[in-house]
Amino acid sequence: MGAGGDAPSVPIWDMAVLIGATLFISTVVILVWTQPNTYDLDGPKGGTNGAYGLSQAG
Repeated sequence: MGAGGDAPSVPIWDMAVLIGATLFISTVVILVWTQPNTYDLDGPKGGTNGAYGLSQAG
């Protein structure tokens, strides 16, 4: 405090809830943010378009 007063102590339960909520939210954000890379491991699909086991959009 600016005038030399004491700050009230924070209960351990409140700190645990804040830490848990932060970890949960960051986990959800990371799961949504990262896109899984999928590869077709069944071998080349053949053809003349150059698609050899990798999916193409469109």
